[in-house]
Amino acid sequence: SLKIWSVTDGELIQTISHADRITCITYSSDSQYLVTGSLDNSLKVWEAPTGKLTQVLVEHDAAVKCATITESNRFVLSGSEDKRLLVWGLSTGAAERQLLGHTGAVTCVRITEDSSTAISGSSDHTLRVWNI
Repeated sequence: SLKIWSVTDGELIQTISHADRITCITYSSDSQYLVTGSLDNSLKVWEAPTGKLTQVLVEHDAAVKCATITESNRFVLSGSEDKRLLVWGLSTGAAERQLLGHTGAVTCVRITEDSSTAISGSSDHTLRVWNI
């Protein structure tokens, strides 16, 4: 589980959990959303100010290793041990695209500020650049 604490008074604000260990976490640039990924093959989208769970994203066939949110909060990108990078609609929770090409687990992903390009890294020792 993940515990969120207030930096001003040290009080516990929220406890977030998955069915298995959390492997990654990312915040939206406007601090409105928090996305967690897990060994349970899922991602969860939370409203950061309230801690309310808004989406459970289930499409990966193996543990989620990384995630990022586009600047516009339109998409979540996630990488997994299933060697796929998935592009999810943040508001719908639907997997809209899969990006294939890695031959090992996708271990990291970042997106450019204009949300046009993603860069993923993999245990196959490669970086890949994707048009979103």
